Amino acid sequence: MKVVRLEDLPEIVSPRLAAAFFQCHRTTLWRWEKEIPGFPKAKRFTARKTGYLLGDIVAYVRSI
Repeated sequence: MKVVRLEDLPEIVSPRLAAAFFQCHRTTLWRWEKEIPGFPKAKRFTARKTGYLLGDIVAYVRSI
């Protein structure tokens, strides 16, 4: 799995890229959304585009 640095992430992070950043599977992201308080929630931007806001990811990483 390719390591993704926080500085390399765009403003809207795809689930695939977020999974690479957290070094987990996309399904794990959705499970963490439900199980871990404060974990960033994916947002629906269009009918076919879902992603995470970079600010939400940064805030979560700083909180842990």
